[in-house]
This record gives sequence, structure tokens and C-alpha cells, in this order.
Amino acid sequence: MPSSRFPSETRFFRFASICFLVAGLFHLMGYCFPQPDDHQSPLRHFSFVLIDFGFAILFLLRPRWLIYPYGAFLVEQYYQHGNQIRIHFLEHGRLSLLDTLVLVVLTGIMIFLLRIRLREKLHAEEQVPQSR
Repeated sequence: MPSSRFPSETRFFRFASICFLVAGLFHLMGYCFPQPDDHQSPLRHFSFVLIDFGFAILFLLRPRWLIYPYGAFLVEQYYQHGNQIRIHFLEHGRLSLLDTLVLVVLTGIMIFLLRIRLREKLHAEEQVPQSR
């Protein structure tokens, strides 16, 4: 596991990894034990088992390029969960708590990734000698 200059980063990456592990287990249950009222197909659940477990591993490995696939994943999640929030609201007159929670947590993870990237960039610029 890469070392971190900031202890909060280590906790963040572990938290994000655990979130994806839990999501992967949720989708594994959806794949193994499909429910009649589940709007997701078993194939979609299986796909997200792979995606979520993959992100769980990536958040522990912390590759610099993680922000790019995560950004694409976040766009897909906004489309999917945002649509589910809309449908649930139209049918029941209230927000879907699970879909809303997913988007809030995933957005928080992206904000933290962006903060880390910005801090790395600023730190790298401080290390470059200034020529006069």
C-alpha cells in the first residue's frame, strides 16, 4: 500500500474501499438471491459485483489514474440512481433514501479525490525550482 503524507488520506482510502466492498456484497446478494420487486437484472448485479470489488481493490492500491475511471463510474451512478430517485419520488412522493445516500457518499469520495489531486499538484509545483 502506498505511503501517505496525510493520515486522513489513509483513512479515506480505507473508508472508500469498505464502501465498495459493501456495495459489491449487496450486488452479490442481488445476483445470488434475486427478488421479484428488484428493478435490476441479475446480469447487472453481477457486473456491479466485479466493478465494486475492483474499485475496493483500487482504493487500497491508490493508483494516480484512479480519478478517471472513478469519474466515469460516478457519471453512470448519477444517471442510474438519479433516475431511480426521480421514479421513486413520482410514485411515492418522497426520495429514495438508499439511492440518495449512494449519490451523497460517491460524490463525497470524488470531492476528496479531487482535493488530494489538487494538493499533490500544488506540492509538486512547490518543489520545482523558480528560475529568475
